Amino acid sequence: MQRRNILLALIPFASLAGCGGGGGGTSPGSPNQFQGSITATNAELKGTSGNSLVGYATVGANNHAMYWANSSGAGVVDLNPTGRTFSFANKISGSLIVGEADNLAYIWTNPTASSAVSIHPAGYTVSYANWSFNGAIVGDADNHAMVWSSASAAAFTDIHPTGFSASYANSLYGSLIVGCGNLTGSAIQHAVIWPSRTAGSAVDIHPTSFYSSTCIAIDGGLIVGSGEIPSTKALHAIAWTGKTASTAIDIHPAGYDSSSAWSTRGGLIVGYGITGGIAHALVWTKPSPTAFIDLHSLLPSNYTQSSALDINASKQIVGQGIIGSSGESDAVVWSPTP
Repeated sequence: MQRRNILLALIPFASLAGCGGGGGGTSPGSPNQFQGSITATNAELKGTSGNSLVGYATVGANNHAMYWANSSGAGVVDLNPTGRTFSFANKISGSLIVGEADNLAYIWTNPTASSAVSIHPAGYTVSYANWSFNGAIVGDADNHAMVWSSASAAAFTDIHPTGFSASYANSLYGSLIVGCGNLTGSAIQHAVIWPSRTAGSAVDIHPTSFYSSTCIAIDGGLIVGSGEIPSTKALHAIAWTGKTASTAIDIHPAGYDSSSAWSTRGGLIVGYGITGGIAHALVWTKPSPTAFIDLHSLLPSNYTQSSALDINASKQIVGQGIIGSSGESDAVVWSPTP
């Protein structure tokens, strides 16, 4: 089974059926700090590094991992490995691209389909590569958090911690891995970090004011993700400024029903907020609920929903926009205004 489109997975299908125009919520930052552009149709951007962009696009009846040389949509390459039905490119770091094909972890050593290498660990059924940093890769296999020390199937370590029925490694920076785990018995999800890339080093950093939580990305000392609040189970974006639960900050912006943070770079945080069933791409300029900019207004008016999924060192933000009349998902780039 192909993994579902991220934004479609976040929004109830009922709300997609009749998407209207923009929703409530005010933005204290100026959208004029960025400019939006459409890189490709029937596609989603999930990662960016330098000028390069990765994600997926619909080819025939299936999704194929794709590479774009820049935000104009030029230099596009279909990365789908030979013999595989579907694939996704999740992140790019330097020339290394990580993702999955037919529910098996894959890497691409350069932006060509022929460079694809399966790093699926022996003895597991399914696996996914989610993020890379300095050649190391994190992901999961059979609901166990995994780390690969290099781009080789044999270079994996199962870092599933005790006390959890499932675990997922979503991102890493240096030796620090971040992700989440489902508690044994209740299956409630808690944010987890692994300071030394071993199962025994796992630390639960779930903030006690939340019902559930997950870490999605890390850059430097800043970790971002989301959690459900106890009263309504609504999702709120969270930022951790350190390696403990006590450093968690609820950065959910006023005027939105739910929110999540998906990536961070250089102190900026990107993600989305939902208001009235409509998702809007957001960027936070610091880990504060008031320091956000709604990026959705920078897209053409036929785009009724959007999400921001990654950001690079040049502050270029990538994600997707959805056309309400057709449900088409298109690859979107928001670039800093010169």
